[in-house]
Amino acid sequence: MINYNIGAKIRGIVRNIEFYINQAMADLPISKGQFEYFIVIHQHKGLNQQELARLMNVGKTSVTKALKKLLEEGLVYRKVNERDHRNYGLYISEKGQPLVSFFKQVSGQISDTVLGNFKQHELDMLLEFMNRMSDNSQLLADSAAELQKNSLPINKNS
Repeated sequence: MINYNIGAKIRGIVRNIEFYINQAMADLPISKGQFEYFIVIHQHKGLNQQELARLMNVGKTSVTKALKKLLEEGLVYRKVNERDHRNYGLYISEKGQPLVSFFKQVSGQISDTVLGNFKQHELDMLLEFMNRMSDNSQLLADSAAELQKNSLPINKNS
C-alpha cells in the first residue's frame, strides 16, 4: 500500500486546532483537557462518571482528576440520580453556562475555518471516510494486547 503520510496530516491538523484552543482558553480557569470533559457533560446532561469515562474513552482516574478541577472551579456540579440514589449525574452549573457559549463560539470558528471551503457532498464523504478510519484504527487498539503477548524478542532494559 502507498504511504500517504495520513498520520502526519492528522497530527498537523490536531496540533493546529489545539494551538488555537489553547490560545482561546489562555485566560480561562480550566485546561484544554478539562474543556473536553466540560463539553461532553454539556452534551450529555446528567451522565455519571462511568458514562463519561466510556464516552471519553479514558479510565476512571482520568475522569476523577478532570472533574476535580471542574467541581473546584464551580463549573460543574453533581446531583443525586432520582432513580438510583447511588449514582450522581453531572451538570453544568450556572457559573459554567457562559463558558458553554464561549466554547460553542470557539468550536464554530474551528469548524468554519477547517471545513469552510468544502462542499456539502465533500463533507459527507469526509465524515464517511473518517468513520471508516476510526473503525479501522479501533482494530489496532483491540489488537494491542496481542502485541504484548507476541512482542519482539528485544529486552527493554538492554
